[in-house]
Amino acid sequence: MAPISGPEAKEILVSIMEHQFINRNIDNTLPAYKERLEKGGQDPAYGGAGCGDSFCTTLYDTAGIRPLPNIVFTGDNPGNALVTRLYDSRKRELVLSGTSSTAYFANHVATHGQRPHYFLFSEGHTLCGAMDAILGNAYHKMEAGLYEPLLFMHEKLKDTINKLDRKGITDKIMRNALLAQTNVDIQVNLAMELYKKLYPGIIENNKLYVVGMMRDITGDIYAPETPMIGDVFITNINGEKDTDRLKQLVTGLLREYSITKEVIEHNVRRLDF
Repeated sequence: MAPISGPEAKEILVSIMEHQFINRNIDNTLPAYKERLEKGGQDPAYGGAGCGDSFCTTLYDTAGIRPLPNIVFTGDNPGNALVTRLYDSRKRELVLSGTSSTAYFANHVATHGQRPHYFLFSEGHTLCGAMDAILGNAYHKMEAGLYEPLLFMHEKLKDTINKLDRKGITDKIMRNALLAQTNVDIQVNLAMELYKKLYPGIIENNKLYVVGMMRDITGDIYAPETPMIGDVFITNINGEKDTDRLKQLVTGLLREYSITKEVIEHNVRRLDF
């Protein structure tokens, strides 16, 4: 496989070192970050778990905000976000409830933090290699580190695969997208079940929202009328999957903000089948 265009590994290391050297005498400490360090502790507003695919490098640029550094999305405090791209196959759990980072966020931050609301994001994406491996049973030939999580995911996704077959959906890209979206739904459900049990009221009282999202790598699957590569769409909040009710939920949740109906109509959508 030929390498795609972009900096090589050594160039990235050089860039990091030169950036640090050039700015070594500049007092560029972010005020809120410095304040947080002085006070101690953390209180990130959201936690996120995403695929390890190189097309989904970080949840910091969710909603299409891609600055470097990520000042616009996280404010001037890097402590506003807690992101993981890990999977703990030993626990045989999906990422929203199976990693130390997300467990820390839900078990400690969201339960004891001072913010009125916390968001736990789960991000899937189209053209997902893991979904292709599951659909083609290719994971059976892989090493344990890949085989174990994909086997677990396959067990959870069997009903969806059968439904795709019954409905006669044969397009590989669409099968992949629908399976990935279902995988996000499953993660949302598992997380809700766990955290409702551990912390009664945290979800029911709207302190913690578990949000499922899909990143459209091709840009023309979720919003073909206005294709945009890499856009992220809200597909599930606290288990709500009906598109109309989901839009109403988002509208109510964001009522104090000047977000237009058109924005919600565009960004809240699912692939239904």
